[in-house]
Amino acid sequence: MSLLYKNVKQLVFDIDNFIDTVEQGVLVFKEGVINYLNDEKASFADKIERIDRLEASADKLQRAIDDNFYRHSILPQNVSDIESML
Repeated sequence: MSLLYKNVKQLVFDIDNFIDTVEQGVLVFKEGVINYLNDEKASFADKIERIDRLEASADKLQRAIDDNFYRHSILPQNVSDIESML
């Protein structure tokens, strides 16, 4: 039972990190829009690079979450619903 708990705990941790990463991306995007509107090109370029890194990180987390769902058969009846929310 502890192995299942460990897998579920890791999955919850990964989902939490995914949501945090997306939230950071939204905040950086908002700052980037403000930089663009104020014609702050250097800051805007920095925000674009940061968004690219956050997007790559979120993509890796999403793939890890999908992999964990299928590899460990966690909530098999709800996998498609949870994946569609991500």
